[in-house]
Amino acid sequence: MRVWTKNERWILSEWLVARDRVERLHEELIAHRKRSKFAEVDLLFQTRLGYTIVEVKTESDFALLSFSQRQRLLRARASLEAASEKEVILILALVRQLGPKAEIEYVELC
Repeated sequence: MRVWTKNERWILSEWLVARDRVERLHEELIAHRKRSKFAEVDLLFQTRLGYTIVEVKTESDFALLSFSQRQRLLRARASLEAASEKEVILILALVRQLGPKAEIEYVELC
């Protein structure tokens, strides 16, 4: 079994989520690791109705979404909603088992 570095896990996890959302959900990836004045957004997608912000966590990082990080992401979502006047959904993507058998669970953050 391949042992991934922390940086490799982050990059591969983000790529797996991006591919899943583009291929399965037909969303358009418009930004990767986009910095706003509120937070760095891992993945930003355009949907038919608006936008989806996705924060990606690997299995080893599941508990690392701190209260302050969540607040920053909520402010980034509110800012994008105000600027675009479209709905913006904030999602946490939990990636388990990297590689071809990866499992991705999506949880909407309110």
